[in-house]
Amino acid sequence: NRLLKEHEGPEPPPDLEAWDAEAARHGGALTAVRGRAVDRVGPRAGDEFERVAGDRLRVGYAASVEGRPDEDLEAAMLRRLGERRDDELVRRTTLVGPHRDELDLAVGALTARRFASHGESWAGALCLRLALWGVVGTEVGEPPILLLDDPFSGLDPVRRRRLGQGLAERGQVLIAVPDEAQIPDGAAVWEVEEGRVRPR
Repeated sequence: NRLLKEHEGPEPPPDLEAWDAEAARHGGALTAVRGRAVDRVGPRAGDEFERVAGDRLRVGYAASVEGRPDEDLEAAMLRRLGERRDDELVRRTTLVGPHRDELDLAVGALTARRFASHGESWAGALCLRLALWGVVGTEVGEPPILLLDDPFSGLDPVRRRRLGQGLAERGQVLIAVPDEAQIPDGAAVWEVEEGRVRPR
């Protein structure tokens, strides 16, 4: 990006091809790993969302580069870098690579980015976190500690109750809440005030 930003003139900077090769090699590897990670997290996030919100969340990985059947991601990224070269020179930034990838989220049949309510978006973010917790637990062989900061504020009372019930089944969960009414039933409570922590 710095090479593109500082370059003047219509021709590509002289060292750009070397940077393209590195960007394609590492970017292709990162895109592949991310795709596999989303394949593992996505179905769990859908299950979590269904428990909390009552609908199905679909999670996909929208890579900025996809290989043709006869090419790997590194080759595909090099090809796309070449195709977007003129645009990159005009805009002075890299337009191809994993930094341009996104999660593709949908609630039911509707794209979450355009049609999800605030509560659905909030629940979706939480359910991605819960799904990641499950995948990490499977990977390491024991459930990790789950840390959630103010998870209930964006949810209606029904979804709050469902989330609270689901958190009770997860081992060690630490939740920070700003309102005493959001404390889940059966939770041990510590009060934090002016740097002091004390059990209630």
